[in-house]
Amino acid sequence: MGRVVKRFKAISGERKVSGLAIVDTGADRSLLSNRAAKRLGVAPGITPVGASFGVGDQPYLHWKYHVDLTVGEYSVDNLLVATPFAVVLGKKKTGEPITRRIRQSENLIGHDFLQEAKVPLNYRRPHDKIFGGKRRRLVFGIWREGTMTPELLKLAREVEAKYFAGKKGWATTKTKRPRTKRAGGKKRG
Repeated sequence: MGRVVKRFKAISGERKVSGLAIVDTGADRSLLSNRAAKRLGVAPGITPVGASFGVGDQPYLHWKYHVDLTVGEYSVDNLLVATPFAVVLGKKKTGEPITRRIRQSENLIGHDFLQEAKVPLNYRRPHDKIFGGKRRRLVFGIWREGTMTPELLKLAREVEAKYFAGKKGWATTKTKRPRTKRAGGKKRG
């Protein structure tokens, strides 16, 4: 299945970010990557949290915030977007949740933007043009908003604190390998 990728611009207050995003007609909500969220000033412990579900039953924990989003000639002001930061994989025997941090996600333009901006779509012919671009297939995925129960809200805050307490560079995707000594005592790296 092909992808429709478009340039976008997001503005939150005085901060701006732009880049490429996948157009996903099956996603309920638009998502911004960790890197884009950090540039827009999303701060762990301050930004409201929520839960969503992708493919499967595991909830994704995310931050929720508003941006002015522009894709091509279409624009929506004050659109609620999300940035996932962890996925709940299950529970241990003790009942404690097993989570995994999401270090980097993709930018995704979801159905919320397409509907608000009144973007014309032709679902009968998925190879048709979208946003005036070249012929490509639409991406059909699943990203639906979850019900935020008090237990899930508590879990989201605990996981956020676990992964991001006191960390400034939380959106970093590159990991540095530690330097190791080779035979002969010379450092490699």
